[in-house]
Amino acid sequence: RCSFLRVSGVGGDDRARESRHGQGNILNRTGDLTVRRLYLLFRFLSRRWLSLVVILIILTMACGTCGYYRISPDADHPISNDLYHSLHFFQLDCDAEDGELNGWLRAARWCGFAVWSVTIVGVLGEYFRERLYGLLVLVSGRNHVILCGLGDPDEDRDQLVDLVIQDGHSVVVLEPDANHPTLEACRELGAVCLQGAGRRAFDLKRARIRRAHAVIVLGESDRANIDVIAAAQKLLSEIKSSEADTVKCLVQTNEPTLLDVLRRHDAHTNPYDRLDLQLFSRHEMAARAMLRESTVDRTRDANARIVRETIEFQKILVVGIGKHGRMGEALVTRATKDRAIEDGHGNLEIHVVDEDADEWVRCLTERTTYLRDVQAILPVPLPAARCGLVPDTGENRTTGNWQGLVDEKYDAVFVCLSDEALAVVQATRIADMLRDGGQEQTPVVVRVQEEDAGLGGLLAGPAAGGLGQNLRPIGTHDRLYDLIATMDPKLEILAQAFHQDYLALHQERIQQEPDPDKKIELRSKAAYVPWRLLPEKYRDANRQLALRRDGFLRIPAATGARRYQAAFRPSELINPTLSYQLDDAELELLAKTEHGSWLADRAKKGWRLGHADDDPNPPKGITYNPNMKPWEQLDDATKEYDRNIIRRLAGVLAKADYKLVQHHSH
Repeated sequence: RCSFLRVSGVGGDDRARESRHGQGNILNRTGDLTVRRLYLLFRFLSRRWLSLVVILIILTMACGTCGYYRISPDADHPISNDLYHSLHFFQLDCDAEDGELNGWLRAARWCGFAVWSVTIVGVLGEYFRERLYGLLVLVSGRNHVILCGLGDPDEDRDQLVDLVIQDGHSVVVLEPDANHPTLEACRELGAVCLQGAGRRAFDLKRARIRRAHAVIVLGESDRANIDVIAAAQKLLSEIKSSEADTVKCLVQTNEPTLLDVLRRHDAHTNPYDRLDLQLFSRHEMAARAMLRESTVDRTRDANARIVRETIEFQKILVVGIGKHGRMGEALVTRATKDRAIEDGHGNLEIHVVDEDADEWVRCLTERTTYLRDVQAILPVPLPAARCGLVPDTGENRTTGNWQGLVDEKYDAVFVCLSDEALAVVQATRIADMLRDGGQEQTPVVVRVQEEDAGLGGLLAGPAAGGLGQNLRPIGTHDRLYDLIATMDPKLEILAQAFHQDYLALHQERIQQEPDPDKKIELRSKAAYVPWRLLPEKYRDANRQLALRRDGFLRIPAATGARRYQAAFRPSELINPTLSYQLDDAELELLAKTEHGSWLADRAKKGWRLGHADDDPNPPKGITYNPNMKPWEQLDDATKEYDRNIIRRLAGVLAKADYKLVQHHSH
């Protein structure tokens, strides 16, 4: 047990219950905004048809009055007679013969016809709007994205809709609740909203899934999400694969271990069906971000220097395990895997504070056997949502019951409470106590929905508005939507793993640099920031590096070529040093090849040889980089960086749960 158990005033009967973007379009198929444009036009007309009717009535009366006056301008009759005769145009009739019709009367007759036409269309549109939207999608839907369900209103799925539209795709929303609060925001953005559920084949057919680019499923129920997969697979299996493109299906799973089951299913492994199933766990993504963001500080001083460099986790504290313990499970298993990859044996101590910590830890270690062999997980059975808020009952009433937290000297604290408000309160209390105990550099990472809004925005900024610079909010929605925007979760996870490794290498380079001015220059690199703050051009560079990974697995050697395969093994504790071994000649050849591939790829994206300081205002789409030159002209430090990409490849892939195995051809 950790000394946290020695705090006073908590335990036993005193327990309380736990109560934008701008990514570039990297999609592999060209988007189509036809549905959105037609929908916005229809929506514009449907919302203004009454105003148009009033205008047409005025025009009819005005043109009719002028026309009748022109027929007999010298007659002595009041203008009211002409106004009265103009009313006949609303009966699609007039008193004048065809030969007597002048231009004004002809215009009035057509305006009268338009009044009834617009009125009939407007009324029918009001009563049959849903069918008209379905007909619109049926006729013009192609390469659009289908979003199955808007979820809880607090999840703000309209942000995701906006993100997909910015990437050049029309969006069709299937939502069973006709009164969902987010529907109107989605309609304003130009998404076609149909009442229906993705698990029903009829509704997916209405959404034109056969011509869609992707289907996004983010439901809270794993069963409902699997129903969508089954319905989509059945519909798409009725079409020959040669007649249409593959449809991506991005599905969120809430149970972490369900990913392993689904990845072995035919829906995911069958290469011949039209359903390209992409699975991801939002808890896993949040855990990766929380562990990654705690190693690089976002706060910079006036000289653009990173305040604190990386740390190696030896002991961490997890406050709360989240709903059903899923967030805690993802964080603990991910931290264990990453630590084992870094030092080979997973020397990590994790303290878990939760009212059900004893039972939760027992169940977790029973079903995840490697956790018992590589580290210590110590449960602290205290109510995570209220722990520390109860006054000290001892003689010293000034310290409260947080002293055990300071004594343990944690490398990082992760707050995973499901209640966002309580999570922020606890994180702030912990940060204050750490600061008072001289541990202000210990990061306190708290899970929130969004980093730049709500409670996450409260903690944003250089010093969180006085709350402390060691507070780090991690927006789960931000990470989730960034992941979905790429339409390729596996690629995005690999790209983030490569960037995380770059940060580690760059930090080592900073620590080894003897020149203080050079240290400042290295710290001010634009790419030396967490993924969330990384400019899109550098994100794209990491994605391209992830796409080139297969080229590093074919090893030309004097003793015979070798080939490796990256096998997805999320349930294993991977040791990257056992399989992928290279001699010096092979390492040099692959590093040189990687630099050549990087050079060609960046040149296509507008990168040029030079320094950013040479041209403060470069042309749009142009990026200057001093390494845009052949391998032979690179300095030793840059060559070593390319060698490290190859040398550390197995470790990077392992952090994305890929194990390298040697491929033997038969």
